[in-house]
Amino acid sequence: MLPENLCLMDKTAIARNHMKRRQSQKTHEPPRSPRALPRYVFALGAAGLLVCMLFVMLSLHTSSGRAGSNRTRGDQRAAEREQHQPKLSKLVRLSENELEEFDLATLNLACLAGLLQTTELDALNCANQLEHWANSVRIQTEFNLARYYTNPTEYENSEAFFRMLMLITVLQRDFGVRYNPDRIENVDFRQPADLFVHGMLGYGQGGTCVSIPVLYTDVAQRLGYPVYLVYAKQHLFCRWDGRGDRFNIEGTNQG
Repeated sequence: MLPENLCLMDKTAIARNHMKRRQSQKTHEPPRSPRALPRYVFALGAAGLLVCMLFVMLSLHTSSGRAGSNRTRGDQRAAEREQHQPKLSKLVRLSENELEEFDLATLNLACLAGLLQTTELDALNCANQLEHWANSVRIQTEFNLARYYTNPTEYENSEAFFRMLMLITVLQRDFGVRYNPDRIENVDFRQPADLFVHGMLGYGQGGTCVSIPVLYTDVAQRLGYPVYLVYAKQHLFCRWDGRGDRFNIEGTNQG
């Protein structure tokens, strides 16, 4: 049997030889190519360039899309203006059926063509304003409809009568539709604002018996009511004629 010290020496020698072999292997490993680092740099640069190109393409696409969207909105706006501000020369060539495609206020304002005082008139804004008024009348009418069913005799036992009463009340109370006070005593119909509906849409001091019934009828027809204009001697008024009711409406009075 070998002495204990000899065994330890052999183990130590073996360990040293093993470490020498590992160091020798590391020493003889082939060195990395000096081109490896530039390749990585080139790859990163190419990736960055690709990202930049994609960003530019996306920006151009977005810009063209916005331009196209702006053109589309512009075309829609022009079409709306054509619908709500048609030329009188075009309207006079249309048949009665074709004229029914236009609301009453649009036809009324189209007759203003050529008048000096209407150079700044925005017919599309007038139409939008009337649509807003009609929606408000609809909301107020449905909200208060229970008042009719609670006491129908107070409203001539007619839901149609109640609806027109609500229409006139909302337009006068909430939106200031009224008879021009300057024309109550001083009758003078030389001003277009006293003859057409724009006089009650921010372009005048109110309406008259010529224009107020037109506005009421326009709003009523927007709500789907069977209301029409009636011509009388030196006067104009509205008439509900349908759904089992027929009555005249004088809306130039207060309240």
